[in-house]
Order: sequence, then C-alpha cells, then structure tokens
Amino acid sequence: MVWNILFWVGAVLSLLGTTLVMREHTWLKAATPTDGTVVQLIATRGSKGGTSYKPRVTFRDQQGQEHEFTRSWSSQPAGFFVGERIKVAYDPKTHEGRILSFGQRFGLAVTVLAVGLHLALLSSMFIVGRHLVPAIYLP
Repeated sequence: MVWNILFWVGAVLSLLGTTLVMREHTWLKAATPTDGTVVQLIATRGSKGGTSYKPRVTFRDQQGQEHEFTRSWSSQPAGFFVGERIKVAYDPKTHEGRILSFGQRFGLAVTVLAVGLHLALLSSMFIVGRHLVPAIYLP
C-alpha cells in the first residue's frame, strides 16, 4: 500500500517537474538574450534572523533602453556580487527579465523532476518485487 502511494506521489512530482521545465523552456524560446549587470544586492531578513540577498539587475534591450529587475527569491551567501556581468533573457514585449543560467532557470524544476522519478522508480521496484519474488523462489 505504501509503495503504491509513493509511486503516485513520484508520478505527480515527475509531471510537475516536467511542466515547470517546459514552461521555462517555452518562455526562454521567445525571450531575447543580452548582457546584464548586478547593480545592487538587496538584503532581506529571514524568520530566524539570518540575512539573505536578492540581486537587482539592469540590462539594455535591443533598442538600447535600460530596464531593471530584482530576482524574486534570495540566497545566502549571495550568488552574485555588485558589478558582476551576467547573462539575462528578457521578454521583448513586457521587458520582464530573468537571469540566464541553468541553475536559475531550471534548478527547481529539475530537482522536483529527479525526486519524482526516483520515487516512482524505487516504489515500482518494490511493487514488482512483491509479486516477482514469490513467483521465482516459492514453490
């Protein structure tokens, strides 16, 4: 029973991870890549009193207009430093910018997908094994 539940939890997580990967891929295919610069690290206080940092990034679009965005989540230690040049992808219609790196774009999605696949594979081995062992080793 437990293995059946874990299989379905794994299947749902795998589906969620795949959906997140595809959404990000679709957005990136329509986006325009450019260079950006980290102009500020915004300090945020966590519930336990620790400090984490969100990078504020500027970039120029194809028309030369400057735009700015702040990453929605923070990290400790800061993943960037002020003045750092980074790759950015932006939506040419809305000028929504995102940091363009594998970890920033796909890290969460790939982690959810990997956990889901492992749960589904592990539980399916136990589900199959429950029937296979008696068939092979019991008279």
